[in-house]
Amino acid sequence: MNKTLLALIFTVIVFTGFAQKISKQNLEKDIKQMAKILDETHPDPFSAYGNRIEFYREVNHLITDLPEMGMDTLEFFKYLSPLLSKLDDGHTQLKPTKSKLYKLKDYILPIKFSIADDCIFVSETTEEYNNLLGYKLTKINGESVEEFTKKLKKIKPLENRFHETLVVSGYIKKYALIKTYISEIQSKIKFEFKDSENQNHLCELEYLNPKEKEIIWIKTDKHKIYNDSKMIDWKFVDKEKKIAYLQIDQMATREALEQFPVKSPIFQSYADYWYKKFGKEMPEVKHDILKNIPSLTEMSFELLKEMKKNNSKHLVIDLRKNGGGNTQCYQPLMYMMYGNKIFNDTVSREVVTKISKLLLDRSKTTLEEYNKKNKSNYEFGDMKFWSSKIAPEKRDEEILTSKNSFFNNLKEAETSTYEIVSGLNEKPVFTPKVVILVSPNTFSAAYTMLYKLLPYGAVTVGVTPGQAGNTYMDGIRFSLDESGLKGVVSKCRQVYFPYDKAKGKELTPNYKMQWSDFKKYNFDANAELLYTLDLINSGVL
Repeated sequence: MNKTLLALIFTVIVFTGFAQKISKQNLEKDIKQMAKILDETHPDPFSAYGNRIEFYREVNHLITDLPEMGMDTLEFFKYLSPLLSKLDDGHTQLKPTKSKLYKLKDYILPIKFSIADDCIFVSETTEEYNNLLGYKLTKINGESVEEFTKKLKKIKPLENRFHETLVVSGYIKKYALIKTYISEIQSKIKFEFKDSENQNHLCELEYLNPKEKEIIWIKTDKHKIYNDSKMIDWKFVDKEKKIAYLQIDQMATREALEQFPVKSPIFQSYADYWYKKFGKEMPEVKHDILKNIPSLTEMSFELLKEMKKNNSKHLVIDLRKNGGGNTQCYQPLMYMMYGNKIFNDTVSREVVTKISKLLLDRSKTTLEEYNKKNKSNYEFGDMKFWSSKIAPEKRDEEILTSKNSFFNNLKEAETSTYEIVSGLNEKPVFTPKVVILVSPNTFSAAYTMLYKLLPYGAVTVGVTPGQAGNTYMDGIRFSLDESGLKGVVSKCRQVYFPYDKAKGKELTPNYKMQWSDFKKYNFDANAELLYTLDLINSGVL
């Protein structure tokens, strides 16, 4: 065993005995606060338990079963999380705080995993373990992947089978992260794999610290199309410039911030992310803050102009690594591709939002101000219903309302986004044939973008997203007073596929990729893109 890791584990074990405990009385306060947050903010925390009574029965059990000696924050995180995980809602969960395991945060496995439609497989290795490339993962410490997943699912809310594989493959590679959820994990872990001949292979791997010994990964990206140094990027991928590639790794570009007040939690969250990334001090004035943050609208505007100039045909939008963010990011792009069509929303779906104090606090808005802006008379606890089912005689009014809301919000933002879209005279810049690369990591706002592009003929390639279409959405941050545990809670319920429950759980790509498809491209990091280019060049797309 790595001596440094052994020493740190010993330190953690010793530290466990002296970790500061939170009293039973204070833990009870946090449990009640958590129940109140779910009751007041979440659209429906009760159905998963059967009804409201059974939900509060579980809350009561948590209170009565508290140990007299109390718990530390990590113990309490594991104790309370099942109350939320039962909802199967990826936007409602507690976040593990820095704990006794924090000292082990740098330790990782010398292999990485990816997900095919039919398995988890090894997608990147160091030189020592290069023979494992492409091997299918079948067991972890003697347990099947399915049994191992059940342990995680008790604490971590997971929305579908592909969300499960995403979390298992992502968490297992980081020692402190997986041990936070499954305490019996040790510094060495035993895997069982199957090779291309279906032969079993046992392998014991140790978690390593790259700060102590450099870990050199053998890169499988042979074509250098994806840019891992940028969140958003674009380029032509063929000499004739008929196929453009747009990489969007997160919905956190300038558009995510510009419509919110500087002092609102959501603005501060995104701004803090960027300026930590820049390594710079954040300016005080909103305009100065925003001008340094990349704009998806500006980039897409240049991209579409170039596509029009070159008479291009296909736009490949890469959402494989996009775990979400803010839906404001992609809306101007859709307008630049489809114009006023985006306001005539005829796809059958429903979104139900609970009006809560936590919801309004996020935008630094009072209930009175919210009602004034929305011309409504809501009270806390009311449900705001929105449906695409609109009577024909009201369709024109709804289109005009959506259009005015879109432009007014952009105008209030006082950034280049409004200047660009308002200067188009309600005409698209260019309308390409869109192909979307997806993976289980395509989540939240990225999933919504994918969904919104489907009615315009977009085709999907890759592996099923971990996000469900019929689910709860838009997590609002909260903090528990006594333990300091932080988390998010959904504010709305969306039903994107009201007549297809299976599709509402898992949105299978038009061209799904199984292990054999990744093998065909030698497990290249951009196998999904290479497959897409083959589909285009062969005339299938």
